[in-house]
Amino acid sequence: MKDIGDAAFCEGLTRNVLCFWIHQPRLDAKPGFQWAHVGTHFDCNLTWWPMSGAWLTYLARCQHMLRQGLFVADFTFLQNEAIPSFIPPRPNQRPPGFDYDVLNAEVLLTRASASNGRLTLPDGMSYRYLVLPHQPDAILSSATLKKVNQLAEAGVTVIAPKTLAGSVTKMREGPLDAVTRADGLAPDIEFRDLSKGANFDWIHRRDGETEIYFISNQSALDATAQIVFRVTGKQPELWDTVTGGIRDLPDCRDENGRTSVPLQFAPRQSWFVVFRKAKTENSGAKPGNFPKLATVQELAGAWTAAFDTKWGGPERITFGKLEDWTTRPEDGIRYYSGTATYRTTFESKPQDPKSAIYLDLGLVKNVARVRLNGRDLGVIWTAPWRMEITGALKSGANELEIEVANLWPNRLIGDATLPKNKRLTITNVRTYDTMTSGTYGCKKCEDRKRTGKPAALLPSGLLGPVTIQSAEEAAVP
Repeated sequence: MKDIGDAAFCEGLTRNVLCFWIHQPRLDAKPGFQWAHVGTHFDCNLTWWPMSGAWLTYLARCQHMLRQGLFVADFTFLQNEAIPSFIPPRPNQRPPGFDYDVLNAEVLLTRASASNGRLTLPDGMSYRYLVLPHQPDAILSSATLKKVNQLAEAGVTVIAPKTLAGSVTKMREGPLDAVTRADGLAPDIEFRDLSKGANFDWIHRRDGETEIYFISNQSALDATAQIVFRVTGKQPELWDTVTGGIRDLPDCRDENGRTSVPLQFAPRQSWFVVFRKAKTENSGAKPGNFPKLATVQELAGAWTAAFDTKWGGPERITFGKLEDWTTRPEDGIRYYSGTATYRTTFESKPQDPKSAIYLDLGLVKNVARVRLNGRDLGVIWTAPWRMEITGALKSGANELEIEVANLWPNRLIGDATLPKNKRLTITNVRTYDTMTSGTYGCKKCEDRKRTGKPAALLPSGLLGPVTIQSAEEAAVP
C-alpha cells in the first residue's frame, strides 16, 4: 500500500481514512468477516497487526509534514461550469516539473483577487497563471468571464483557447510549457539523469521561509536522479519519515538560481527534502549524500524458527539456509500465515567506532521486528530492509531474533483444498476456494472452481541474505 499512499500524498492528501474497519463479533474467527473484494481490509485480525504501528507512524509523519504551510502551484485551472465536469488527471494536465490547483466558479467569484500579478486567495494561496477550460464544449457564465477580465486587467496572466479571444480581452494562448519558457520560468522541480525504469511523483509546500518537497519513487526498482529544485541559497536536508531521521545533503550545487541535488531511492521509497536554513560553503571535497555500504559479514549459517502451532506450523524447526516458506515440503510451513520467530547467534569482530553499522535483511515477506541481544530495534516494513545496529552490536557473541509476519492468502489457499471441518481459518470470503462458487462475481474464483486448481502461493518469510554492513558515516538512512 505504500506506493499507492505516497501517490495520494503527491495528489494533495493530508489525512488518511482507511476504508474500512469491519466489526469482528467472534474472537476465534480469523481472518474474520469482510465485505468481499471491497475496500481495504484493515483490522486487528491482520497477520501483521502487531507490527502495523511502524507503517501507521510513517503515515502520521507524512500527514504532519504535508499539513505545514501552503501548497505551491504555478497554475490554477478554472473548472468548466458544465454539469458534470472534470479536470483531467495530473499527468495530462501540467508541464513536467510544474504543479497546479483547481478553482471552480464560486471560488473565483467570491474569493479570488489579484496581487502583484498573481491570483490570490484569502488563505494565502497564490498562482502565477489562471488557465481557462480548453474543452470545445466548455461553459463559462457571463459573471465568470467578467471576473476573469477583471483579474486579467489587474495583472493576472490568463491562458485561454483561441475560441475565447472575443470574451477575454487580455489573454495568452499556446501550450503551457511554451508560456513558461517565454516567461523564463524554470520548473519547480526537474528530474535529470534518471536511472532506467525510474518513475517519480512529487508535491511542494511552503511554510513561511521553509520549502518542503515530498518525492516518491513510484517504481519497484532502485532509482537515482539528479533533482533540481527551484530554491537557492539554502541547505537541502533529507527527512526520512520511515525512521524519523534528519540530516544534511552536503552534495549539492547552485545552478542559475536553483539547487541541484543527487538523490537515490530504494524501491517505492520516498523522501522529504527540506530547505529551511542558510547554506554554508565548506572548503574541500564534499562527502556524498549516500555513502556506500560495505558488507563485513553474512549471517549464512543455520537459523531456528518457531511457528504458531495453532495455525499449523511446527513449534520449532531448523533452516539450514534462509528460504521461502512456500518451497518447503511441510504443509504446515508452505501454507502458513502468521508470525514466525527466527533466531541465530553469530560472532562479531570489533568495529571501527567511527563507522555506522547496519543490519540488512535482504528481502522480507512481509514485515519484520528485530531484536539484537535482547534489545528491540523496531519494525522493518519497507525497502531498504535495513536498520542501524551500531549501539546494539557487541564484539564477540551476539543473539539475533527476527519475527516475520506474512499475509493471509497462503493459509486460505491451503484451507481451500481441505474439507470445511479441517480448515483453520474462518471467513465469509471465498476468494481462494476451489470448492464453492465465487463471491460477488470474482472471475478468478469461478475459474478455480471450474479447473479445481488452487491459487498461487505468495512468497513468505525471511528471504535474506542477512548481512552486517558498515559505512563511514552514521547518517546513512
